[in-house]
Amino acid sequence: MVKMGSRQFIKYVIVGGWNTLFGYAVYALFTWLLDTRYNLRYSYMYSFVASNFISISQAFIAHKFLVFKTKGNFWKEYKKGWLVYGSTAFMSFVALPFAVAFFSFVLPEPYKWLDKYIGGIAVTGIAAIGSFFGHKKITFGSNF
Repeated sequence: MVKMGSRQFIKYVIVGGWNTLFGYAVYALFTWLLDTRYNLRYSYMYSFVASNFISISQAFIAHKFLVFKTKGNFWKEYKKGWLVYGSTAFMSFVALPFAVAFFSFVLPEPYKWLDKYIGGIAVTGIAAIGSFFGHKKITFGSNF
C-alpha cells in the first residue's frame, strides 16, 4: 500500500489542482463549443462525458508518474484508476443536472447562462475530494 507522506500529499494537492483545472477547462471548452456551434440542448451533459475520457487519462498519468511513482503495473493501475474516476464521474454525472438547475434558479437573469459552468465547478470539486481517497486506497494501493 502507498503511504502518504507530507511531501507526497503536497504533490498530490498540486497535481490534483492541475488535474481539476485541466478537466474543468476541457469540460468548459466542450460546453462552449457545443453551445455556440450546435446550440445543443443539454450540451453540458455531453461535454461532461467527453471531457472525462480525456481528463481521466491525463490525471491518471500525472498521479502515477508525479505523485505516487509506482513502478510497473501500468494497465492494472490504469483500470483501477478508471474505476475510481469512473465512480466519482458517475456520481458527478448524476449530480450535474441538479447543480445546473440550482444555479439556474439562484443566478440573476443576466448571469443565468453561467449555470452549466458553475454547476460543473461544483461537481468537479466534490469529485476531486472523493477521488483522493479512492486513489490512495484502490488505484495506487493494495486494497483491491
